[in-house]
Amino acid sequence: GYRRADLEAELSGARGVLRAAGIDCEVSGETDGLPAEVQSALGWVVREATTNVLRHGDAKKCTVTVHRPEGRVVLTVRNDGAAAPHGPARTGGTGLAGLRERLSAVDGTLDAGETGDGDFTLVAEVPLTARAVLEVAS
Repeated sequence: GYRRADLEAELSGARGVLRAAGIDCEVSGETDGLPAEVQSALGWVVREATTNVLRHGDAKKCTVTVHRPEGRVVLTVRNDGAAAPHGPARTGGTGLAGLRERLSAVDGTLDAGETGDGDFTLVAEVPLTARAVLEVAS
C-alpha cells in the first residue's frame, strides 16, 4: 500500500514553499467531501508538481486549482518559466509515471506538458464513482 498524502496539507505546503522560493502561488478550489483515496492521490500530485516547479524551469507564477465538474474532480497546476528546456525535450520522467500509477488506482488520469507559451500544465482528473461517494457518506 501507498502512504497517504493529505490534500489540504499538500495545497497549503505547496503555497508556502513556492512563495518562500519567490514564486507567486495562488491556490483555489474546494476539497471537502472527497474520498480519502482520491484526496491522497491528488495530494501526491500536488507534492510532485510542486517539486517539479521548484526544480525545472524558472517559474515566477504558479496556480493550483481544484474544481469539481459533475461526477469528477480536476486538479490543475500551471506554472510559467518552462520554455527552452536544457537538453532533450522532457517527455515525462519517473515522478510523472509514479503519479499516473497512483491515479490509476482511483481510475484517474494525468496529462502534463509544455503549452507552447512558456507555461507547463499538469492536469489530474479523477471520477467520483458511486462507490467513492457512498464511502464518503458512510
